Amino acid sequence: MKSIHFQIILLFACWFSAILVKADTVSQQNHLSRLKLGQVTAGFRIEHLYIDERGQAIGAKFVHVRTSAPIFLLQTETVPKAFIWVDTPDRSDRGVPHALEHLLAGKGTRGRYVTLLTEMRLSETRAGTARDFTFYSFSSGTGLEGFFEQLHAWLNALFRADFSDAEAERELYHFGVSVDSANQLALVEQGSVYDENQPDQSAEAYYFELNKRLLGSSNPFAWDIRGNPDSMRDVSPQDIRRFYQEHYRLGPTTGFIFTLNPRERVPDFLERISREFDAFAVPSAANQSSSDSDPKYPIQSSDDRSIGIYPFPSGTETNAAAIRFGWRPLKTESTTQLKLLQLLFQGLAADQSSLLYKALVDSKAREFDSGARKVDYDVFLYNSPRYPFEQIEVSGIPGNRMSVEQIEKIRNVILDNIRQLSDYPDQSSALRSFNDLILSHAKSRRRTEIIWIKTPPQFGIDLSMEWKQHLNALEMDRSFTLSLAEEPTWNSVELELHSGKNIWRELISTFHLLDTPVATASKPSPEVMRSFEAARQQRIQAKIAFLRQHYHVSTDQEALANFKAEETVKTREIDAIQSKVPRPRFANNPPLTPDDDIHYKQFQLEGVPVVASLFDRPPTIDIGLSFDLHNVPRKYYKYLPILPRCFDSIGLHYGEQVVSYSELLKQIQEKTLNWSVGYDENAASGRADLVFRTSAADTRDFKIVLNLLGDILHHSACDLSSVERLRDLVNQRLAVDESFKNDEFRMLQNTAYSFLNQRDPLFQAVYSTFTRSHWDERLKWNLHDPVHAHRIEELKRFAMNLLSQAPEISAAEISRQLERSDLTSLQKELLEYWQRNISSFPDRELIRGLQQLTFEVQEDLTKGPKQTVSEIQELQTIVLSRNALYIDLTTDQEALHTIEDELIPFVKTLPVVPFQGEKQTRTSTNYPIMKRISERYGVSNIDFPWYVGLLSPDAVNGDLLFYADLSGYADLDRPSLIKILSSKIFAENGPQSFFIKTREVGLAYAIWLTSSPEFKLLWDYADRSPDIPQLITLLNAVAEDTSNLNDSFILDYALRQTFSVPRTVYTPSVRGIAIAQDLRDGNDPHTIRRFSEAILKLRHDPSLFSELTRAAVPSICGILLESKCMEQQKSSHSIFFFVGSSKTLSDIGTHLSVPRLLRLSPSDYWLQ
Repeated sequence: MKSIHFQIILLFACWFSAILVKADTVSQQNHLSRLKLGQVTAGFRIEHLYIDERGQAIGAKFVHVRTSAPIFLLQTETVPKAFIWVDTPDRSDRGVPHALEHLLAGKGTRGRYVTLLTEMRLSETRAGTARDFTFYSFSSGTGLEGFFEQLHAWLNALFRADFSDAEAERELYHFGVSVDSANQLALVEQGSVYDENQPDQSAEAYYFELNKRLLGSSNPFAWDIRGNPDSMRDVSPQDIRRFYQEHYRLGPTTGFIFTLNPRERVPDFLERISREFDAFAVPSAANQSSSDSDPKYPIQSSDDRSIGIYPFPSGTETNAAAIRFGWRPLKTESTTQLKLLQLLFQGLAADQSSLLYKALVDSKAREFDSGARKVDYDVFLYNSPRYPFEQIEVSGIPGNRMSVEQIEKIRNVILDNIRQLSDYPDQSSALRSFNDLILSHAKSRRRTEIIWIKTPPQFGIDLSMEWKQHLNALEMDRSFTLSLAEEPTWNSVELELHSGKNIWRELISTFHLLDTPVATASKPSPEVMRSFEAARQQRIQAKIAFLRQHYHVSTDQEALANFKAEETVKTREIDAIQSKVPRPRFANNPPLTPDDDIHYKQFQLEGVPVVASLFDRPPTIDIGLSFDLHNVPRKYYKYLPILPRCFDSIGLHYGEQVVSYSELLKQIQEKTLNWSVGYDENAASGRADLVFRTSAADTRDFKIVLNLLGDILHHSACDLSSVERLRDLVNQRLAVDESFKNDEFRMLQNTAYSFLNQRDPLFQAVYSTFTRSHWDERLKWNLHDPVHAHRIEELKRFAMNLLSQAPEISAAEISRQLERSDLTSLQKELLEYWQRNISSFPDRELIRGLQQLTFEVQEDLTKGPKQTVSEIQELQTIVLSRNALYIDLTTDQEALHTIEDELIPFVKTLPVVPFQGEKQTRTSTNYPIMKRISERYGVSNIDFPWYVGLLSPDAVNGDLLFYADLSGYADLDRPSLIKILSSKIFAENGPQSFFIKTREVGLAYAIWLTSSPEFKLLWDYADRSPDIPQLITLLNAVAEDTSNLNDSFILDYALRQTFSVPRTVYTPSVRGIAIAQDLRDGNDPHTIRRFSEAILKLRHDPSLFSELTRAAVPSICGILLESKCMEQQKSSHSIFFFVGSSKTLSDIGTHLSVPRLLRLSPSDYWLQ
């Protein structure tokens, strides 16, 4: 009886507590709704009240009376977050705003403190520079008190900066001293911002040149405020300080977006914000802002309509290029007109259902083969939502096909399509068809917007600027009460679309879209790349000559020795700053798992494992279907890259009824939220899945979503009639593969991690870009129009004759051959294929590599499209097996029962497919890539450690990624715990971290050391380093310097690094996926909690600090290029992976104590 009585009391208490929470939430919403225009509260004047689609107040815009700084308050179920921006317009490419972003968020005592505080408070932060502003954002992992502690530190760092001149110089651009291959001193150009921007130098020139033409050269948006290396070199610390003093003051050119949980009291929050603002308010000049009906900056469009082509440095002229078309910005009078303009361009150039995709890309419908693989658009609103700037981009065009004539031809196609649209008669079928497409876009965007405003912003987590732009666009409406979801505007848009009139005719006329747009294009150029290197050498020689004169010495080495001594003094000055930074303490009771607050259930439906994460009022109901790919026979791995698109981008077949790919895309857009199909993998656990993910707004929509998902799974139109569509999809994938080479971060991560996990062919098949790209190329030949056997044999003879006659082959020779007039179309295709892949092979293996390509082409053409499609269909059947399925859900408790009822019949439609895959083993000798390059170099012993370098012809700087084995969460013995804990001393942004020490001297852009029990891996990452040997020397010195390890804060810092930022900073969707993956990977909350408790138990050991400092260097020996670490590196399977140009790799081999640097090529990743 007592037990029942107690349960009743407990239930009543829980019910009453829930009532109080709900009442408090409603109370705070009521507080907002009671606010009146112009009312002042806590020193803030209210300007707008924001409501959701139900009319409930969920936010407001205030202006701080004393400083005129605007703040936007959003109420949402999340932790406290902030997005802070400062307008930093700079009519140049000097990169000063970008340098200040780095300096204020990480230099001086205040910048260093705010970075360290973020770490110690288990929070996330991001900063970025773009358009005409710089932003700083964070999410507090320690509640409202932690939020205000961090906000104060951010305001202090931003508006009372104390960075030094030496830090400013090192952050932007300076010369450093290195040692060359002859062991002589040499100069190197360095600087974090300089290093960051070098790889992309001139790649976006065509974009900013278009802006110059249409906005005017005095408009800040005509310049790249992130910086161009050519413009950075003459900037001084005084220039940076002047810019800082001009722009960084609390006022109307700053802005703040705050998120607040609805349960928190708004008046109290505003009062605390007001006190913070008052502490940093300074007298300012009168606000000279223009009328809100004017553009932010004056527009001075040019009448010049000539086509501009702007080269960028590239290792080959066949790399992908792009064209951008833009129209003169003109004033819009209403939010409805602006929304229709955006929808018009979405219908013109947004996706695969757009008019221009069909006219320029779709091989069935295109007007001519332009080489384009993608179309996109932008309606640029940053200068003012009242003055939209419309642009269309056509990309993926091989650079050697870029010409004025080609651009003119594409421009004419664009204008013809706009003209035809303008000419559609009212009520015509063509108009109805286009309006249906636009209506689909409108409904999707409207539904997405409703969900988006309910979803916690990812401030501090990603670099998105959407909320700033959205709130800025709402300012077009001068009403006091504004719909965050823009409901009145969407209602008006839908009325226009249902009118039956050609509403586009007037819109096209109003914005002069039939005027000839300005066109600018990019073009890859090996010549420009060579000229950049020559100019760099000239600058170095000029600097050395200056130093000889400056120091009054006769030799270069004397001058460089004196200069090095001066630079060493600066380094010591910078090092001394770190000792003055306050040391925030770590929490006594940190969260023991990544998500202590999550509630989830595990159960089965028809034998299928399900993980359901449960939240109160999640914005969406999410479902993930993960199909384990271990059932796939290896012979079908080659089709895995294209498989996701075979489900959602081809169309559907219901018997005789056919749903086209564009109609399917339309249905996905209209019926689902957050749709995706792709791969998710974890090399540590061996997981590799094909994953379908989508969301619904409620249980009614969930049923609709599930029905469509079922149709996509069971009625794919992947058959022989879809071959042309498959070819287009392969071309799109190849365009993505091409862009990968230009993304230094992705390329380093992907190639190094693929190399590390080369024993797992399934992982390679779903992860390695080089592997997947080659399969995409081969699939293109598989899907080629059928070729007769004798023509295939003729092609082989042609190739073999050409390769046997040429003493050497090169890109130039292939280009010369392509100019021959006697080539057949098939021969030309083969030569172009060689040309694209010539850099995939080592020079001395090039002939053999091109022979290999030719044999593969012969094999693929012989197979042909019929057999290829049949095999893809078989793969679809194998993958969609009920016994390979795992389901994850994110929902609330009430909806879960309904969802279960809907899922049971859905799951039953999936067949149980017998196992057909191969047992995966990871033997110590099964290293196919390493075996291949060892044979190349005649190396018989492939014991660890390994030293490999991937040649990247386009690389300007060098990159590295080093790996070594580490213990996991289940390893609770003291040596394992001590090793993990001590390795954290050098991790992330701590005072002794590799990051801090490297950025102080400008020897890399991004660098971090990570020890992860989740992945059982220790790794050190660095990219865009101007001098890899010097970087390695520095890292070794940092590890060996024990003088800084006597600070007891080091222990606190290391403890903090073993605990995760709580996932409460993320959205419910992200948290639901994460817990499901943790459970699949063996990192369940119980295992992680035991690990955390074991770490915290060590905290009370009085000998821990001394033990930790003694273990500091040994704990990271696996990734230190030190001979004394060799034995440990053998046992921990250490890999030292470098990426760079031929010169960079040669310097590494010469300067560093490595037995031999074995060079990798992309073709080494190709699975046979």
